[in-house]
Amino acid sequence: MALDNTLAKVKARRQELWQQQPGLKADIEALLNAQETNLAVWMEKAAQTLTQKGCDVIQVPTLDKAGEVVESLIRQGTVVQAYTPLLAGCGLPQRLREKGIEVVETHLGALAAEWSGREVAHPDFPAGDMETQEILAVYRDKLAIDGNATATRVVDNNAGLERREILLAVRQYLRAKAEQAEFGISGVSAVIAEHGSIVLGEDPGHVRAVSNLPPIHIAIVDSHQIVPTLDDAVYLLRSQAIDHWGRDIQTYLSIISGPSRTADIEFKMVNGVHGPKQVYIILISDILKNS
Repeated sequence: MALDNTLAKVKARRQELWQQQPGLKADIEALLNAQETNLAVWMEKAAQTLTQKGCDVIQVPTLDKAGEVVESLIRQGTVVQAYTPLLAGCGLPQRLREKGIEVVETHLGALAAEWSGREVAHPDFPAGDMETQEILAVYRDKLAIDGNATATRVVDNNAGLERREILLAVRQYLRAKAEQAEFGISGVSAVIAEHGSIVLGEDPGHVRAVSNLPPIHIAIVDSHQIVPTLDDAVYLLRSQAIDHWGRDIQTYLSIISGPSRTADIEFKMVNGVHGPKQVYIILISDILKNS
């Protein structure tokens, strides 16, 4: 029932937003038409510019091959992963856990589904079949949060404060895991071929922490997420937000151009001071045909 209600609200909001923005609809249709003709050129340009920015670009033909590459890159250590349907299609994180590697899911919905022993309910709403109080109870029990432990915490009749406290504890837990992890794995929202940049949308996946805190970031890209310019990326991101979540655009976007770089006092470039030392881009070249 919870999932049905959510999907009904998203559908209604999606229809309303598209009706309000016929210009965006036309821009997206033009972009998709151009992509059919120019995707191979955009992919080549993206691989070139991303490499120039210091990323390691690995092109693979299928989702399964992308999962194999991730396995080859991660032989030990802890991983934080920001759930996306694309990563699930690669068989992650199961294939890493089978190797004895700790994988921590950072998407709040996917985490709730995992901790409650459920399958993902919907690609965009992994815990969509769970009511809010049920999700909070899963978090509270897993982290042993006692809402009435001290006078500064929640009292029985203040459910709003209890919710804030539980979510804060979960976020602190995930932040600590991201700070300790050797690898962060995410999808992307778009790749800008002209700039050699990846765009990450911040959602319940805590993708910013996943991409910034571990020393190695692995981003898995569907080739159809590649666009030529920043303007095109904005069109694509708005379209994604409307279609998937019934929102005009995501609340926070990060644009990343290669590993973290800064100059020391002698103006020598140093990698990894304020972000990952190494960024791998795994580009799935023909996902629609081979998935």
